[in-house]
Amino acid sequence: MGMNKHRKNYLTQSPLGFSKALFPWIALLYLSLTWISISYGEVFAQFFWASGSQIFEKQEYWRIFTAIFSHSDFGHFAGNAFLFVPLTYLMLGYFPLMYFISFLLAGLTNVLTLQFYPSQVQLLGSSGWVFVLGGAWISLFLWIDHRERWGRRWGSALFLCLMLFVPDQIQSNVSYLSHFFGFLLGAIVSSLYFLLRKDFFRQFIELEPKEEEELPEFRELFIYEHSNDDQSYENQTSISMPSRERTKSTEENFDRKSKLI
Repeated sequence: MGMNKHRKNYLTQSPLGFSKALFPWIALLYLSLTWISISYGEVFAQFFWASGSQIFEKQEYWRIFTAIFSHSDFGHFAGNAFLFVPLTYLMLGYFPLMYFISFLLAGLTNVLTLQFYPSQVQLLGSSGWVFVLGGAWISLFLWIDHRERWGRRWGSALFLCLMLFVPDQIQSNVSYLSHFFGFLLGAIVSSLYFLLRKDFFRQFIELEPKEEEELPEFRELFIYEHSNDDQSYENQTSISMPSRERTKSTEENFDRKSKLI
């Protein structure tokens, strides 16, 4: 008999209340900084955009994080906000500590990405953070939600990645390298986060009840031995057989009062 399926787990619980209360404030901060970066782009760029020369040579390390809130236009912002808002709600509601760690990982993503670009290339936008959150959420989903088998969970995760995180076209001004580093860091660190707190997550597991085995119904069949000397019936014998296994031939033999061997 196979293992019982999980009926409930940590992800079937309601999101944490205090985390949901933080969500609108974080969304408002994100929107406000983005509006400022677009409305005052030239001034904002002087202090918030990030490049290799500004970080590694001039040591202006704050740009590692301020670049996350910088966007070139509202189209750039809308493309990132489409995933940032729901992922923020989910991660903040279920994994608030991991959510704030993801912001640090987004900064690390910018550092790793700028290592591979020319020193004058400017990096801006929150797509690195979005991919950190995406990698973290999918990884934690695979670790925690065991209501389906591994194959189905991996299939669902792969489908989600293809739909949300794989671009339908390649653009020269998009840093796909930051997407790669962000998703990879999110998946790795969130896996370590789960392994460190797996005992906490296990306490929310509730198994499906075991299915009771159905026992076959039995009824008595009486078999008679025919006497050659007279028409009396002797040596009455009783056996138990499942009623659903009583075949047509057995019934015919029973009617003719022949011996069952």
